Amino acid sequence: MDIMKSICKFKTGDCGKLSDLIIKTLRTSNSGDYSPGQIDRFISEYSPEKILYYSKSRTIYVAVENNKIVATISMAKHNKIPGCAILLSLFVDPEHQGCGIGTDLVKYAEREALTYPADTIVVPSSLTAHEFYKKLGYVDDDQTDDINAINIWMYKALKK
Repeated sequence: MDIMKSICKFKTGDCGKLSDLIIKTLRTSNSGDYSPGQIDRFISEYSPEKILYYSKSRTIYVAVENNKIVATISMAKHNKIPGCAILLSLFVDPEHQGCGIGTDLVKYAEREALTYPADTIVVPSSLTAHEFYKKLGYVDDDQTDDINAINIWMYKALKK
């Protein structure tokens, strides 16, 4: 199946399904890198209501397979750096990880970022996703400890 044909913009009616996917992924995939308290704080940021709130300031994409949301990513214009986009909230259902869906979503978002127009894209990578982003050409910029957990800031120059 060509996942690219299955990537679309999020619909507000899918907030509950998207929240469930993110919570499942956090509990399964991220629990090896973060404490239970950190996971709980992450989970509190992805209620259906918060996802709806986030959708007002960023574009949320979903990957759909057999009418089921199996992955998501969001993106916005960076509000402090002109010509820069920011990737946020990449989550792939644990049962679909390693199949290229995350890579397809990131590449899709990178192409969309060119329309902003952006020449650089940044991502506050989780510890869990750090090596994944490195494989896609992202490089470390700075490491910050925010209120929820440690994020590794990474960036990539976009090719037009």
